[in-house]
Amino acid sequence: MLLAVGRQAALAVEAVRYQSALVRAERLAAVGQTISALSHHIKNILQGLGGGGHLVKTGLDRHDEDLARQGWEIVERNQQRILHLVTDMLTFGKDRRPELERGDVAATVADAVGLARARAAEVGVSVELDAAAVPPAWFDADAMHRAVLNVALNAVDAAAEGRDARGGTGGLVRIATAHWPESDFVGVNVADDGPGVPPHRAEAIFEPFESGKGSKGTGLGLAVSRKILREHGGDITVESRGVGEDGHGATFHLAWPRHDDDRAVGETRAD
Repeated sequence: MLLAVGRQAALAVEAVRYQSALVRAERLAAVGQTISALSHHIKNILQGLGGGGHLVKTGLDRHDEDLARQGWEIVERNQQRILHLVTDMLTFGKDRRPELERGDVAATVADAVGLARARAAEVGVSVELDAAAVPPAWFDADAMHRAVLNVALNAVDAAAEGRDARGGTGGLVRIATAHWPESDFVGVNVADDGPGVPPHRAEAIFEPFESGKGSKGTGLGLAVSRKILREHGGDITVESRGVGEDGHGATFHLAWPRHDDDRAVGETRAD
């Protein structure tokens, strides 16, 4: 009996050691994947900065103001890319409770869309906004601004890709605020006429470092947006139907509970 107990104990110890080794290996693999993905994106950004800097230097040497300005615009775009990357990394890597404040959803969305329109102008995409008034809601305005901006920029790039694939026709993003009275949720619908999202990738696109944009994307934007929405008790979903002809494209639905004033204030004080 003692021998049998000893053997079982030895097997249990060995199983624990094996499980610990497996966990360590999985952690190292995840770290390696993260470092590899970030290194790839940072390398692309640095190459863009280097190319823009070269044009600026050449323009200055030749006293060519137009060439120098062209190079500086490239530098500015890549500065924004690395700023978005770092901001998304900080948001995704930190567990936090949103700082709920009573705010205007339409105003927050309109501000985010204004920034997305700058990117849309660069790639020739039209952005339409229907910022209909919705009841006041409790949310973290800075975090939700980030979530909406990430989804809007993703839609702009998708619309540009779809337009290019169709030979230069289309290129449209429609963004609208929403309120669902039956659940008392508020949110945003972001629709585009891009290539759409296949059903089998409807969840994969929200995983970190999953990007369909090649070197243009970091693969963090949608993951960060879903994290922010879930911190608010909501979520993001996507359907393969957008605003293009015959419904091609995709629509992202961002929704979170509006909260009544008494409940939200109570939650804020408890935090």
